[in-house]
Amino acid sequence: MASVKLVREARMKATAHNKALHMKISVVSKLKEYASSSKGNLITVRPSKIAQEINTVGRVTRADGVVIRNFLEQLVERGYMEVIKRSARGKVYGIRKGGEFWKLLMTHNPEDILDLVNIEE
Repeated sequence: MASVKLVREARMKATAHNKALHMKISVVSKLKEYASSSKGNLITVRPSKIAQEINTVGRVTRADGVVIRNFLEQLVERGYMEVIKRSARGKVYGIRKGGEFWKLLMTHNPEDILDLVNIEE
């Protein structure tokens, strides 16, 4: 009976990890879309806006926003993005056109970008 419980817990962890990975791939693909359609030198995004655009079916859960915000913070810590503004509504993140991450977005697919930036959950 204990082994069934352990297997169930392992499956739930794997499912949560897969969902987080899928969310990160969706975020990178959305950032890639923003970069390819941008006319200026800077892309600015809020985690809540990305969550709304990714989750077209149903409601955006708070957990989705947290995963996206943590992922963007990890990109900031690694120097791929920067925090443009802090306000009561949260942070606004930015990607500059000449930067390394912009070049990755323009030349690689989302799965490869995740491997290159090497961000683990």
